[in-house]
Amino acid sequence: MIEHSPVRITIRYLGVVRLMSGRKEDVLQFCQPVTVEEVLARIKELLPDQTYLELVRQTLVLSPLPTEPGIVLSMPKDAGKIMKDGDCLTVVTPVTGG
Repeated sequence: MIEHSPVRITIRYLGVVRLMSGRKEDVLQFCQPVTVEEVLARIKELLPDQTYLELVRQTLVLSPLPTEPGIVLSMPKDAGKIMKDGDCLTVVTPVTGG
């Protein structure tokens, strides 16, 4: 049996999801490597339904650390992307206008 080190993922909430949830961030721990989809499933357990429904409409940015630039995820295409220990998933309200 292969033993994995704990995988800690930071979730940062910005914009409307932060306002709705009253949360700035969560740190989730998993016992093995985890996909974006699995992280979202765990977040769904933590947030009220209405807040989670709003979250999945937002932009998701994956970065190696909360303080580093990241990549914008394209869902559902990137749902299977493997996240590493220390990764940060930032939930950002899309900005539009002109």
